[in-house]
Amino acid sequence: MSTTATSVSAQAARSGATLYLAGMPTRNQDGTWTVVFGLQRADGILGLDMNLHFDSEAIHIVGVTTSGIGSAWTSAGHENGSDYQIALFGVEALRGTGPFLKVTYTMTRPVDGVPFGIAAQANEGQIPISWTGVPRATAPEVHVDVE
Repeated sequence: MSTTATSVSAQAARSGATLYLAGMPTRNQDGTWTVVFGLQRADGILGLDMNLHFDSEAIHIVGVTTSGIGSAWTSAGHENGSDYQIALFGVEALRGTGPFLKVTYTMTRPVDGVPFGIAAQANEGQIPISWTGVPRATAPEVHVDVE
């Protein structure tokens, strides 16, 4: 690892990243819905573990795709009842601020706003993540660093 990458990671670990809603839920032409999440100060993040918690009688997650600053990353997701676990990782660390994840879902009945809470962990907990305008999940599937 280069000296620059090490210092970026150390700086990111001190200040942490902020998860935010980069786009309100939008209805797609096929009837599904998409919501976009972003990260501020994402420098140094090599991997993210996330959990979306939702009412499984109202919501079904169709899938997740990376976008923006995370577009070169790989994503994998798995639905387990009322939770959808997501692993995101890349060869190079994220840099900067911007959208990084699109979540596509269907609704069997209307819900207000963002239909799920979120838990997230960056670099296996080494970089703290705070939230702004995003509901937090209470599911214990992913440990969350909260100051």
